[in-house]
Amino acid sequence: MRSKIVRFGTAGLFLAAPFALVVGLSGPASATQPAVTLKIKCTSLSGNVNTTVTLSGCNGNSGGGSTPIMSSALQSGGTITWLNGKTTTIAAPALTPGTNCPAGDTDLVAKAMVTADTTGSVTVGSKTKVEVCYNSSGTASLPPGKKAKI
Repeated sequence: MRSKIVRFGTAGLFLAAPFALVVGLSGPASATQPAVTLKIKCTSLSGNVNTTVTLSGCNGNSGGGSTPIMSSALQSGGTITWLNGKTTTIAAPALTPGTNCPAGDTDLVAKAMVTADTTGSVTVGSKTKVEVCYNSSGTASLPPGKKAKI
């Protein structure tokens, strides 16, 4: 009788082991992925901080850049119209001094939130960051090696 119990118990272990392995390895069919924040990044900004500025070298569904943007949109929020006619709207930015501009330029960092977007390349609710260098005549650019992140 004892040998039958041992054999049955041993057979049960061999049968249960593959089942436990399958159960142990199985998980949800798709793991939850973190949300991806979409952004348009531009390699150049030109113009004048007293009138309009233009972004260029932009990725995403932007047509490669923006139409001229009223400088007030960078200071109080507004809409960026991209070369392909799509738009991205930003809220009023928080403005702080920056540290990446050449000596003699004023350095200003504008951080804002995206409130609307028709490009599909920017996540509504995401944060933007544009650091602008400008001289005494208002000529504007990005700091060397930096990008505007919309």
